[in-house]
Amino acid sequence: MVGKKITEKKLLAETKAQSEAVFRIMVDSVVGLVILVIIISSISYFNDQTIAQSWADFRTLVESAVNSPDGSIIASKTLSFAQGNAIATDDLQDWMNYPAKCFSFQTNYSSIEIIDSKQVTFKHALQTRVYAKCTSGDSCNIRDPQESCCINCVISFGSEIK
Repeated sequence: MVGKKITEKKLLAETKAQSEAVFRIMVDSVVGLVILVIIISSISYFNDQTIAQSWADFRTLVESAVNSPDGSIIASKTLSFAQGNAIATDDLQDWMNYPAKCFSFQTNYSSIEIIDSKQVTFKHALQTRVYAKCTSGDSCNIRDPQESCCINCVISFGSEIK
């Protein structure tokens, strides 16, 4: 009888230890999953911040070029654009308060679609330098600068303006 009780106690202790081990593995798995979610969320957050900062830097580049229409080429640092991002000369008109027809876009990248030099759409996520060049316009009407191009600007994605 004594031997049988010891065996039952051992069996009960082993069963309890096994169930504790399973519980511990489950808890460790949940902790690991939480850490993974935090890491992925952080990467997504910092990627979004990088893209937002790139748009701010792009706007600053265009403002700088418009404010110094001497024909000099202004280059950005490497900027990040997300797939599906788009910008049109109408957006630049709103930012700079100059007619949209005074801005044009160009690129050599196949992953950037440009429509009539007036709209840019990024087909894929992309990191590139952007160049801007503004010159004084030939058709400037001082009485109505909003309808004439006192400044003409070219914005190039990835290739320097010549």
